[in-house]
Amino acid sequence: MNTTVHHEGTAPRSHNFVIDHFDVENFTEHDVAKCRQGHIYEDSRAYQSIVPTHIEVGEGAFINPNSALAFPEVMLRQTESQLELSCTCEQESGYMCEHEAQVLTAVLKRDDLNIFFNRNARHEKLKKFAKDYGLDHESDLDHFFKVSYGREKPLISPRWPGLIPITKESLGAIRDLIIKDPAGTDASNASLEELSVVVVFKKHKYYKHLLVELYKGQTTKEGKLKNPLNLVNPLDFIWKTEDPHHIKFFTAVQKFQNPVHTPQSESDLNALAAIIRNPLGYTFYEHNSDVSENVTANSVQPVQIEVLTEELDLVVNRKDAFYELTGSMAIKGTTYALRDLTIKFTYFIAVGDTLYLVHKLQILGLIAFLKTKPEHVLIHASQYRLFQSQLLALLEDQIHIDYQYMEPASPQQLEAEGFNKEREQIIYLSDFGSHVMLIPVLRYGEVEVPIRTRRQIYTVDHKGREFSVKRDDAAEIKFIALLIRQHPYFEEQLENDLHYFSLHKKYFLDEDWFLNTFEEWRQHQITILGFNEIQGNKLNPHKVSIDIKVSSGINWFNTQVQVRFGKKKASLKYLYKAIRNKSKYITLDDGTLGILPEHWIRKFEQYFYAG
Repeated sequence: MNTTVHHEGTAPRSHNFVIDHFDVENFTEHDVAKCRQGHIYEDSRAYQSIVPTHIEVGEGAFINPNSALAFPEVMLRQTESQLELSCTCEQESGYMCEHEAQVLTAVLKRDDLNIFFNRNARHEKLKKFAKDYGLDHESDLDHFFKVSYGREKPLISPRWPGLIPITKESLGAIRDLIIKDPAGTDASNASLEELSVVVVFKKHKYYKHLLVELYKGQTTKEGKLKNPLNLVNPLDFIWKTEDPHHIKFFTAVQKFQNPVHTPQSESDLNALAAIIRNPLGYTFYEHNSDVSENVTANSVQPVQIEVLTEELDLVVNRKDAFYELTGSMAIKGTTYALRDLTIKFTYFIAVGDTLYLVHKLQILGLIAFLKTKPEHVLIHASQYRLFQSQLLALLEDQIHIDYQYMEPASPQQLEAEGFNKEREQIIYLSDFGSHVMLIPVLRYGEVEVPIRTRRQIYTVDHKGREFSVKRDDAAEIKFIALLIRQHPYFEEQLENDLHYFSLHKKYFLDEDWFLNTFEEWRQHQITILGFNEIQGNKLNPHKVSIDIKVSSGINWFNTQVQVRFGKKKASLKYLYKAIRNKSKYITLDDGTLGILPEHWIRKFEQYFYAG
């Protein structure tokens, strides 16, 4: 491998590197390291974040948006005899810089980029694509097809708009478009006995846990099932649809065909909810094993299935030396004691001819627990505090508990314990793998309450008397309403029962998004905590504030520039360095990186170069 280095004046301090006799198929990471000063190997994962800003066969421009430090744009250009790499960084000439090495490693190792520089690899992909066009035997497929980059993968398309594939599917589409059926379809000629798909809920023959199965059978004109009913595999339907709701439905049905009993889980509830949404409008049936162990037209009967939307009412009251725990639930206007409800198929409660999916595992557990007691649950006062801290406090996030024995706070207690102070709004941010977790909290006095929970506020005054404090529903609703306006993914998450919101880091750390969002939160007096604890994040959470003062005399003038990001000031030295490197990131004293808008970069360029 022969290498030469050229210096060109197209950009300040431009770093160029040329590899003569470049062969992309035989060039390796070891060869890349040999081009680096000190034969340095690059981070084995950094190349995965390289993104092309422009790419076509033989050339491209690349950046690394996930780089902790400023990553300048790197240009690659391939000719018959060499590969030219160009970067605007200031690293020493004569060697390949780290940015060029990352980009070249990405081109060597990633198929989505390699195809633009590897003629043989590109020819193989084009050959497969060209088969439907009858051109797979052509030697120069680049003449007929072009490769572009979209949605993080290469796309192949004909160079000529009139070139069409000839396949069974394409011919069918053309035939349907051109050759019309003059007679059309007469619904009156359809058979009165339609082949229908139905959903059957049944118990496992031996282990008695829930099974959900699909059956095909004919129906009479009255809509009744007829034998035989044939079991069908839900996965067979997945390959016939691209509708995400249909795919979720069939995948959820498949989940409940496991002959082995597994513990209850949130994923089971989510899967059952997807089944009940029933996007294809199938009829639900319940199997009666007393009629027949087999699923037949006589052993199944239609059943209504709904998701339980009502919340239970859990009450704790004081009776002499005991605390009494009772629970009830109002369903369609009728109130039922929890211990009187019947659990069916592990996850449902049966009321009349309807099965209600219980949407929280805690409610299923409470019903099962209360059904073990013929009367109300009693806890002696000496053991109640332990019962409350170890059980009730854990339920409060998801279930409302009415502590009827506890008096509401008096005005004097609210004042003495600081509950009359203005509510403080807080958003806690924390690293959540590939996501960022956001926990909205409202502070009541010295008590912080995550507002997406049902947690109660209770404490004791200076005389040891317990009292409760009502949460400010209006303030909490207003807080949530502000949050869900910031991103559509937040509103979608209102359907879950989690105490937090989450957002993928690539969306959360989008500079346009978080700088504007944080500014709006601060305008609403919301405290933001934990931003710089997010792994891999070194950005400053404030927009830039620039103050320019000009003082002058008869024959002189002086300009003072102050650049701040929140409370952090950018030194003139680092500001000048960023402008010189054409970087929008300025290093601040605390190690974070301030983001300078493009229009200010242009203004400072004029100012510094003029000076």
